[in-house]
Amino acid sequence: MAGTWMSIVEGFGGKRVYNDGKLRLAPIIPKQWKEYAFRIRFRGNDLEVKVNQEQVEITCHGAGKTTLLLYGKEISIPAGKSATKPLNAKFYAKS
Repeated sequence: MAGTWMSIVEGFGGKRVYNDGKLRLAPIIPKQWKEYAFRIRFRGNDLEVKVNQEQVEITCHGAGKTTLLLYGKEISIPAGKSATKPLNAKFYAKS
């Protein structure tokens, strides 16, 4: 099961954390899939990521604001709130 989870989160979800300690996401989705979702815990915040063919929605279930990079652009999500951005599959191919 761990390998499947890692394939989704780090593969299709594009999750990376480099030496600067910033969370990066660059989700893609196969054309055959309708949607997928996963949850991760980062710096004390529980993040729920939902991806479909049109958009990415990230919800912060933690107690504090979360800042991350989505397709290379910094976004901040307050506790208990969501951010929805268009799916940018072209970005992932350039990385």
